[in-house]
Amino acid sequence: MLLTVTLDRLDDPLVVRTRPADNILYEETARRHRWGKLDENPMRYLYFLAFAACCRLGHADRAAGFDAFVDELVDVDLDDEEEDGDRPTRPGPGPA
Repeated sequence: MLLTVTLDRLDDPLVVRTRPADNILYEETARRHRWGKLDENPMRYLYFLAFAACCRLGHADRAAGFDAFVDELVDVDLDDEEEDGDRPTRPGPGPA
């Protein structure tokens, strides 16, 4: 998943690609903090994925924590078009 992350301290937005490790970190953190189901917290999930990816790439300090990241977060945009473009396509069935 490709995310565009805008932070107060940066002049330009960051474009980060999430990885499975970011989702696993969310699941572990959500369980520990009892955040509830994913569909009950869609924005927290999106923001946490941005946090995890930014930490992994050196753009955020994991030790400072998720709350500190959210305090400086301006926006996160999900690039749906990029996701669709990455999916392989298969031709449909031929004429009958």
